[in-house]
Amino acid sequence: MQNLQNLSLKVGGIHCQNCASKVTAVLKGIKGVKNIEVEIIKNEGYGNVKIDFTSPANVEMIKEEILDSGYEILE
Repeated sequence: MQNLQNLSLKVGGIHCQNCASKVTAVLKGIKGVKNIEVEIIKNEGYGNVKIDFTSPANVEMIKEEILDSGYEILE
């Protein structure tokens, strides 16, 4: 069994549930992503995104998919 890894990102541009759903759908398309939680920070324009994943997914791949979807990684 592969080791489950965790990643937490502050993602700019997540303003509403539709944005959160879009990010979730994009990340679910990555092989190895197991769980995604998006917490919308109201009136701040970003969301806290927590991802659990195993190989072949990796941190760089996850960040690239978020950026390619039109969002920005703040931290």
